[in-house]
Amino acid sequence: MDKQITSFNLKPYAMIECSVLLENSPHPTDREIISEHGLSLFLSYPQGQFIFDFGQTDACLRNSEKLGIDLEKSAFGILSHGHYDHAGGLKKFHKTFPHIPIYAKAEALANNYISLKKTGQSSIDIHGCTDETCRNSIQKIEQDCMEVFPGVHIISSIRIKHELPKANGALLKRIGEDTVPDNFAHELVAVIVNEEELVVLSGCSHNGIVNILETVQSCFPRKKINTVIGGFHLPDMDQPTLSESRQELKKIANQLLAFDNAVFYTGHCTGQGAFSVLSNIMKDRLIALHSGMEFIV
Repeated sequence: MDKQITSFNLKPYAMIECSVLLENSPHPTDREIISEHGLSLFLSYPQGQFIFDFGQTDACLRNSEKLGIDLEKSAFGILSHGHYDHAGGLKKFHKTFPHIPIYAKAEALANNYISLKKTGQSSIDIHGCTDETCRNSIQKIEQDCMEVFPGVHIISSIRIKHELPKANGALLKRIGEDTVPDNFAHELVAVIVNEEELVVLSGCSHNGIVNILETVQSCFPRKKINTVIGGFHLPDMDQPTLSESRQELKKIANQLLAFDNAVFYTGHCTGQGAFSVLSNIMKDRLIALHSGMEFIV
């Protein structure tokens, strides 16, 4: 398959390539590339290669073969948070490559995350898509900003200054016999330090994409955010109380534009309605992801 590569702010001496192993949206021309509700990215940068999230099933592994990507070359893997649509491919990945370390927050391994749906409460934790051996092998992140491999940092605590995504209201966790709102302490973000610039990877941005980027910037005050890749958790919801208004989406768009020259690649939990509103303001600085997409930053 021919690679379709888009280049933004390309620096030959510090090239980073992102391959979208799995995403909600199908490949525009190659129907053999699988798409499903989930996210999985493969990053190749000067110091190595790694996988970020694993999708809902093992489709990320199957798509990697079609894209000609050797996942065995991964130096490590990162799980952004403890939901099935990001952890589903973990079981087969670990079984196939047991020597590759996987990093996640300890809270991501809990078995109490649920979603409110029309049919009632539904379990969405990783226990339904992994096994004990796989979960026990995960290396827990305990430091707030930890370099797990040369040039790749994991930020595990997001400072909340701005409003959280309204769709979070449908996501809960069980505490004994009770259910309480999920505080998303199980979420982390990854940052690739690329010379004087930063590439930010966020699975769903449950803690709010603006909160996340401001936290990243505070951790690396002398470097600029160049690229952001991941979901913004602004899905198309039936209930108005679980969706941002157009005015709120416009505010988010302008907040993102304040990160000078940063390019944003989003999809998965960023709904088409929200994407359309954001895109009208952000123009070519907002790009939609799809399964099988490959680009250079």
